[in-house]
Amino acid sequence: MELFLISAVVLLIAVYAIVSARSRKTTTAVENPLKGELDALKSELGQLRFQLSQSQNLSQSLSSQLSAQEQAYDKLLGQKKSSEVRTGQVVEQIVGFLDEFPYPEDEIKAMYQPLDLIVFRPDEIVFVEVKSGEAQLSEKQRKIRDLIEEKKVRFEVHRINGKGYKVK
Repeated sequence: MELFLISAVVLLIAVYAIVSARSRKTTTAVENPLKGELDALKSELGQLRFQLSQSQNLSQSLSSQLSAQEQAYDKLLGQKKSSEVRTGQVVEQIVGFLDEFPYPEDEIKAMYQPLDLIVFRPDEIVFVEVKSGEAQLSEKQRKIRDLIEEKKVRFEVHRINGKGYKVK
């Protein structure tokens, strides 16, 4: 019986050794392909991080360039508007001397604000606003135009003398 037990133990040890060896081979075979995939993923992650860094640098550079372009545009736009205002002021001052202007020079009185000219005709008074290019009436000028068109205009005499101030 002793011999039988020793044989059984030896047999169990042999079976255990075979199973352990096969288990190690299986684990190694499974680990090697996964290790290769893991290494490939790590490499790809490194490349993506590098590309992200380059993209962020490019984005910052483009943002700086855009900001510089916007500033240059704003400066040019300001210069253009300033030039248009100066042109308009010159046109306002010379319009009465142009051959195309329909009123005689001696009937024109310049105000410039809020309207440019008042023309005193023998039979009417004409309010004139001179615009150059695509300029539009200001809100105040539109309100004045509307009041004139609605005939909400009147004439007042303000008298100042030693007795005080009177409006008639």
